[in-house]
Amino acid sequence: MIGKITTIILFVKDVPGVAGFYNEVLGFKIIGKVDPEWTEIDCGSCRIGLHKIGRAGNIKKETGVKIAFGVKDVAKAKALIESRGCKMGKIQTFEKLNFCDGSDPEGNKFQISNRGMGK
Repeated sequence: MIGKITTIILFVKDVPGVAGFYNEVLGFKIIGKVDPEWTEIDCGSCRIGLHKIGRAGNIKKETGVKIAFGVKDVAKAKALIESRGCKMGKIQTFEKLNFCDGSDPEGNKFQISNRGMGK
């Protein structure tokens, strides 16, 4: 049987630059040293693997993939992320769910959300 998700791989042009974003802006720990070809980010419940895209690689701008990170207070998390230089979208609300979208330096979409975070 298939187990839990362990790693989400993002293909990027600038591994160190994107690793810095996930570390410095979103506050996740880099596992080991930053390597220009492959670096892993510890996100708690899984890892993000940053894989350098080759010269012939084609990065699709709209992948249909968005990584969602759980936060207890979306407004506070949004303010913190924006204070670190990342532009975030408007906070959206649907019943008790609050969420807000942003992008890393290479345009990979992410979301902060209170989904599954309890009260």
